[in-house]
Amino acid sequence: MANTTRALTLAATALVACDRLPPPCELDIDTSLATDAETDSGPAGDASLAPRVLVYFRATAYRHESTLTAVAAIAAALSPLGIASETSEDVSIVTPAQLSRFGAVVVVSPSGEPFGRVDSSANFALVEFVRGGGGLVGVHSVDSAYGCGMFSTLVGCVFAGHPGNVRTATCRTEGAHAVTSGLAPQFDTADEFHAFNNFRPDNIVVLRCDAVDGTTRLPIAWVRAEGAGRVFVNTLGHPVERWNDAAWVAMQIVPGIRWVLRR
Repeated sequence: MANTTRALTLAATALVACDRLPPPCELDIDTSLATDAETDSGPAGDASLAPRVLVYFRATAYRHESTLTAVAAIAAALSPLGIASETSEDVSIVTPAQLSRFGAVVVVSPSGEPFGRVDSSANFALVEFVRGGGGLVGVHSVDSAYGCGMFSTLVGCVFAGHPGNVRTATCRTEGAHAVTSGLAPQFDTADEFHAFNNFRPDNIVVLRCDAVDGTTRLPIAWVRAEGAGRVFVNTLGHPVERWNDAAWVAMQIVPGIRWVLRR
């Protein structure tokens, strides 16, 4: 009954919020069970979650050219680490029973309504999975799906554009965190750099890159505790060549997956 009541509350909040688009919508933020994602920066000594991830890549609007290459690259990078993966774009896999087989869900370059309607049972299942202790990793355009509602709340922002499209920018890590431990403190990269509305104040930014104006720095990657679970988002990864570079995947994406898995 408690889960049903919570789901109905989330649905009502999401639908009311999305009715306010195109102005930025309100995100439903629940930090009542949150732990400190900033100080809890490394894998736990006892890895309690299953070493298996779901790599999910459904797109109902724009389909990135790099998506399938990214999915294959992530699976290939995890296998030598003893982390099994399943890849799917079938929304029927996003149920409480199916998600219980995984320690984390990696969502790669989604668009439109990747989990069905904003108030779908799949969206409810993903919210409860993460808040119940699972991990969520969002890759590249994870911020642009829906534009509002429960999934945007999990991701931690709403897409506002990518001024300059694919361009070269200087990026800098922030703080010391396990997910960026393999990155140089400063590096240049060519990619698509997203800007956001409704950026959650409890997102802990671990990587920023220069905006197209050259005077501000955009948040590009962040971590957050969500209930008893963990969230890692890295919005880089638009060009196909990024995913053909095993070292890039190992440094930019794999540490975040290990962190949400507590491994």
